Amino acid sequence: MRLHPAISPLLPADYPRTVEVWEASVRATHHFVKEEDIQFFRPLVRDVLPTMEHLACVRDETGQVAGFVAVAENKVDMLFLHPDARGQGAGKRLLAHAITRLGATTLDVNEQNEQAVGFYLHLGGVVIGRSELDGTGKPYPLLHVQLDPVPYVLETITDWANVHRGVRAVLLTSTQAIPGAHVDALSDYDVILIVKDLRPWVADRTWLNDFGEVLVVYWDPVYPDPVYGIEVCANVTQYVRGLKIDFTLWPVTLFERMVTAPALPAEMDAGYRVLLDKDHLTDNLRPPTFRAYLPQKPSQADYETHVNDFLTDAPYVAKCLWRGELFPVKWALDFDMKHVYLRKVLEWRAGIERNWTVPIASLGKGLKRHLPAELWAQVEATFAGAGMTENWAALDKTMTLFRQVAVEVGEHLGYPYPYDLHDRVRAYVDHIRQMEPSTDLPQSASPQGETLA
Repeated sequence: MRLHPAISPLLPADYPRTVEVWEASVRATHHFVKEEDIQFFRPLVRDVLPTMEHLACVRDETGQVAGFVAVAENKVDMLFLHPDARGQGAGKRLLAHAITRLGATTLDVNEQNEQAVGFYLHLGGVVIGRSELDGTGKPYPLLHVQLDPVPYVLETITDWANVHRGVRAVLLTSTQAIPGAHVDALSDYDVILIVKDLRPWVADRTWLNDFGEVLVVYWDPVYPDPVYGIEVCANVTQYVRGLKIDFTLWPVTLFERMVTAPALPAEMDAGYRVLLDKDHLTDNLRPPTFRAYLPQKPSQADYETHVNDFLTDAPYVAKCLWRGELFPVKWALDFDMKHVYLRKVLEWRAGIERNWTVPIASLGKGLKRHLPAELWAQVEATFAGAGMTENWAALDKTMTLFRQVAVEVGEHLGYPYPYDLHDRVRAYVDHIRQMEPSTDLPQSASPQGETLA
């Protein structure tokens, strides 16, 4: 039996043939199943097919179903191949389709079907549980397997790029390529496509649908690379089934210059993997040093400026709190004071603890793992909801925590903390807080008849 390479939908007209495939597969591989149980299961399979959330199949040259997969609620409920279809990679393709296009994350496999168990574990599956009985209560133990999507997603991307002449190389960066990086079920894939000409890929964006049903996508405008001046572009694509791919488009001319440069771009120096290279473009590419995104020890001038700039925000937050202006309060307190300034001193502290050798992810991702639990509890306490009273308390806790951590960092580096400036700013904030609540005050008239806030 020769198979068609494509995965196709399983249609209602295919159901009788699908039951035949199921039975042939069971008889060839499930030698432990009794004949009476095969007769018991056959009508159940027939009746459950129309209820499955997702069905897909591989077909032979005549168009007949040769293997199928059924997925419901992110679980592979069935995956069976006709015995004559084995040995052609169809099982792996059906499983990859279930994971990358249908959102499958788990499956159950009969423990006694050692060949199937070995197949799933070889492809990265992990046994996370066991049941003594199957779903119908029969004594066929089941292993509950957590599927690993990474190899299937990468293979899908590589196979896709292989058939598109305009794509000359593919690189993987960020967490999926960095040794030891924290990866979970929602981790995205940062993919660099090295292309002959990026304009066609930007003009016709339907290629994004080749990886699944697109939920929403953000596109950068085409812009000149800040170092080389050659046009680049990128997008962030979220797919309905949970896959998220951040595509960066680099022309071959740009990549060739990067290869000969004295240092890699930061995103590649943090770690990369070459998934495909049709033209040996990466043969002389420097290996990553894994030093990009390491926290950098501040100079004394940088430290002093950072502390000063943090403190300049506090009076503005206090003024907006007094006025009851929620949006500017949240912008200055949660973004500026915490995300820009507090986060940085926390990263410095983590750098000191680890001798400046452990990378810190962007936006403070993973920072919790690098801080003591009691300190992280203090960080969490600086966040508040919409009430002005709770935001006054959050401002107080933010200033207290910033001073505490910045003093620790300064003492380690030999930099003095400006206690007097901090105390004077704190006193000014307290003064505003004690003022009578804001009312609609008359505004001063300018010479031109405008009003000044």
